[in-house]
Amino acid sequence: EMPIAKIENVPALFGEVDVLKALQRLPGVQSANDGQAGIYVRGGNYDQNQITMDGATLYNAEHLKGFVSAINPDVVESVVFYKGAFPARYGGQLSSVVDIGMREGDMKQYHGEVSLGMLSSKIHAEGPIWKDKTSFNVAARASYFDWIIQPLINKISENKSVELPFADVNYYDVSAKLTHRFNNKHKLSAFFYFGKDKSNVTPTASSKRDSTKV
Repeated sequence: EMPIAKIENVPALFGEVDVLKALQRLPGVQSANDGQAGIYVRGGNYDQNQITMDGATLYNAEHLKGFVSAINPDVVESVVFYKGAFPARYGGQLSSVVDIGMREGDMKQYHGEVSLGMLSSKIHAEGPIWKDKTSFNVAARASYFDWIIQPLINKISENKSVELPFADVNYYDVSAKLTHRFNNKHKLSAFFYFGKDKSNVTPTASSKRDSTKV
C-alpha cells in the first residue's frame, strides 16, 4: 500500500507527479521504455493489469502516448497494489491489480489550488456542500505539450511536414468525487472521471514523404 504522500516524494519527469511511475520503483515492476507510465509486472503484458479508481475500471490509464498516467494525483488518497493472490472481488486477473482510492472532500472548510507545470496546468477545489454531511472534491488538468514541441520543430527541423503531425498531441481530464455521510457508519459516494487525448499518430502517406527540394 502506498499513501499519496509517499508517491509525491518520488522524483517526477518535468515535475509531474505520477502514480503509475511510482509503482515502477517496486520489485517485480518494469516500464516499457524510460519515461513511460505503463507498468509490466513479473513478465506480464501491460493489458493484463487491472487499474481501478474507487472500484471503477480504468481501461486506458495513460495520456501523451504513454508518458503520463491518466490519474490525477490531486484526488488520490492511497494506492493498493497486488502483484499476486488477488482478492476474489477483482475477478480473475492475469498480472496485477492497482486499486486507487479517491480522497473525499473536506467536510468543514473550502480549499483550492491552481498550478502551472511544464507539461500541463491543474486546478483543484474541495469543500463542504452541507457542512459535516456532504462534500465535493474536483480536480482538472489540461496539457499544452503541442504548444511547446511544435515551435521547436519549426525552428530546428529540416523536414517539418513529416515531424509536425506526430507532435500534435494534447490531453485533458476531469476527476470528481461527491460524498454524503448519513451517520458514522453509513455514507454514499459517487465518483466521476472523464479524459480525452488528441493525437495524430497516423499521418497520411503524402505527409510521410520527404519534402526536401533537390
